[in-house]
Amino acid sequence: DRHEAKKPYQIRLLTGASISAAADDVLSDADAVSWRAPYQTSSGLRKKINQGAVSFVDLHLSEVAQMVNYGFFGDIDVAVIEASALAPDDRVWLTSGIGNAPTWLLRAKKVIIELNNYHDPRVAELADIVIPGAPPRRNSVSIFHAMDRVGTRYVQIDPKKIVAVVETNLPDAGNMLDKQNPMCQQIADNVVTFLLQEMAHGRIPPEFLPLQSGVGNINNAVMARLGENPEIPPFMMYSEVLQESVVHLLETGKISGASASSLTISADSLRKIYDNMDYFASRIVLRPQEISNNPEIIRRLGVIALN
Repeated sequence: DRHEAKKPYQIRLLTGASISAAADDVLSDADAVSWRAPYQTSSGLRKKINQGAVSFVDLHLSEVAQMVNYGFFGDIDVAVIEASALAPDDRVWLTSGIGNAPTWLLRAKKVIIELNNYHDPRVAELADIVIPGAPPRRNSVSIFHAMDRVGTRYVQIDPKKIVAVVETNLPDAGNMLDKQNPMCQQIADNVVTFLLQEMAHGRIPPEFLPLQSGVGNINNAVMARLGENPEIPPFMMYSEVLQESVVHLLETGKISGASASSLTISADSLRKIYDNMDYFASRIVLRPQEISNNPEIIRRLGVIALN
C-alpha cells in the first residue's frame, strides 16, 4: 500500500549470504532496509548497521533454513528467485546459485520468479537439492564423498504461490580479483608449504582431503599455487562457493570434482562452463547451503577450510 501511495517504506531482507551491490548497496542508499540477515559485504550497509540504523543478525549459514522453518524470523512474505526453467506443474529449476532458494520457495507466501534466459538450461544438471527433515527425526544426509548426489535437480512448489514471472537475460555480476598481488602470492606459497608438511607427517593422506575455499585474492592465489605444485595430488572441493581459479583447475584435472552452493565467477568463466557442459556437468555439484555448510558432512569428509 505504501509503495502504491509512493510513500517511503522499508523491508526486512533475508538472503542466502552476500548479494550483489545491485541489491544491498542500492537498498542501503535508499534507506529501504530495516533488518538484514544472515551475511553481507556492502560497505554502505555495514556503516548503517554499525550506526544502529539497520538491525543485523549474523548467523552460521547452515542454520538459516532451519530457523526459517521454525518461524524464528516470522513469515517470509515474498521470495524473489532466479530460475533457469519453470515447468507447468511448477517444478522450478534454479541457476548458478542454490543458496537457500529451496527454503524460500517452500516457505514464502508469495513467489516472484526471475526467469533468466542467460543461463543455459543444462545448468540444472549441476543441482543436487535435498531438504533435510525436522529434528528429532532428521535422517543423516548420505554424502560420503564430495561428489555424491542425494537429491533432485529441481524444487517442487505450490503453484498458487507464484504471483509473477519476470523474464530477463542478464549475466551475474563478475568478481574482480587482483591477480598480481605479491603479498597474496607469498601467503599462498606458505599455505602450500604447510599442506605439504602435513602430508609428509601423515596428517593428510596421500590422496589428499577435500578443500573449502572462500572468495578473494588470497584464496584465489592459494588455489592457483596448489594447481601449479606437482607434489599436490588431484583433489576434490567441498565448499560454499566456487571462484575463478577453480574453473581452470577443473579444466586441467587438478581438481577432479567440486561441490558448492553457488558459482561466484565472471561471466566469461560461466560461459566457458555452459559451452562445455558435457565436461563440467559431472564435475560440479551445486547444493543448498544447509548442505554445503553442514558441519556433520564437513567433519565426515575431513574438509580443509581455507578462509
